[in-house]
Amino acid sequence: MTAEIALLNKNGVALAADSAVTVGDGQKIYNTANKLFMLTRFHPVGVMIYGNAELMETPWETIIKTYQREIGKSEFDHLADYGENFIKFLQGFFPEDVQLAYFQHRVISYFSYMKQDVLAEVREHLKQREALDEEGIAEVVQTVVTKHHLMWTEAKNATYWCPELEGQLQGLFKTHSEELISPIFEKLPIGTKCEELLGEIAVNIFCKEHMPSGFTGLVIAGFGRKEIYPSLLHYSIEGVIANTVIMEPLNQTKVGIDITAGVQAFAQNDVVKSFIFGFDSDYEKLLNQFLNTVLVEKYPKKLVELYFKEKPAEDREQILLALQSFGEKIVAAFFEDLNRYSENYKVNPVLTTISALPKEDLAAAAEALVSLTTFKRKVSPVAETVGGPVDVAVISKGDGFVWIKRKMYFRSDVNQDYLERLRLEYSAKE
Repeated sequence: MTAEIALLNKNGVALAADSAVTVGDGQKIYNTANKLFMLTRFHPVGVMIYGNAELMETPWETIIKTYQREIGKSEFDHLADYGENFIKFLQGFFPEDVQLAYFQHRVISYFSYMKQDVLAEVREHLKQREALDEEGIAEVVQTVVTKHHLMWTEAKNATYWCPELEGQLQGLFKTHSEELISPIFEKLPIGTKCEELLGEIAVNIFCKEHMPSGFTGLVIAGFGRKEIYPSLLHYSIEGVIANTVIMEPLNQTKVGIDITAGVQAFAQNDVVKSFIFGFDSDYEKLLNQFLNTVLVEKYPKKLVELYFKEKPAEDREQILLALQSFGEKIVAAFFEDLNRYSENYKVNPVLTTISALPKEDLAAAAEALVSLTTFKRKVSPVAETVGGPVDVAVISKGDGFVWIKRKMYFRSDVNQDYLERLRLEYSAKE
């Protein structure tokens, strides 16, 4: 897991990331991962990753450093242009066989999930002592597949969807349908209509708004050539298929005349949110649940039971609904006041302070917020999924990308040949 922070003001943006990486089922944690990089070696743009450390079995570090070499000294007017260019680079990075393997893996994984639903339905029929012949099993399969098909059909199209992508995916499924269906459903009866629905589901897995757990969060921050204030882009990326990046653009943060500071926490952000907002989100949920239970459920029912038991049933129902509605308004008003207090006395003072920080203090604040999460995990009875050295960088318009703290896996004094190669690479691009 990961804790990352981005602090922005008019002076620049500070990025900080921990070094913990969880391997396998979470039993092994290493504190050596690199999650913060330059996006370009020549211009003021940085990138952080969290979540999956690989994209389609390729380490993100390899992808980003390959992009650094490809982009060279190319510069763009706006940070959004860097984001678009990087996404375009990803579209052509993976060869067709790797994209096909990704398509097959995702489809087979989902078909396996559907098969478990089929087997659960069959077990339920047997539990009720209902005999199932082949026709009955085929009906169960059809029912489950139809349910999943309806769910995907009703989902919204992804932002990257286009008819060409859908057509290419339909062709892929048609070509490989046998190797996608047979190993999963085995001897289960799959009719022609059911196979058609499976094909549409396979396409919709990639064309609808849906991001599985294995995604990577991608954060790009810095300045475009024509921008005097920093901004931040945030994406969720899952893979590449048919030279299309399966992704969702998330929030964007810009500093300017009106908005003078920004704070963004990524991955494990609970500690930072508690610091910024002044209360723990888990406590907020617990309080919300408690107030709704008391003021919307139990208290109105008790009032009706004590004081209106002589009323006709229809009247009691109307009184109960009115009391519950009033309770909901009280709960809503309470949280409006709580959020207003948080904004006025917690969030705004922090943002005001951050807006005035010089670059070195901005970096120190970013590092401190990540370290705070590390400390919380260390003293909590849970796995230390945040930890290790904190990498910190500051990006400013005048100085570009500057490392404040950076771990290295090698000693520079015994790797002079590496430094020389780097010098020659920079010189070649002059």
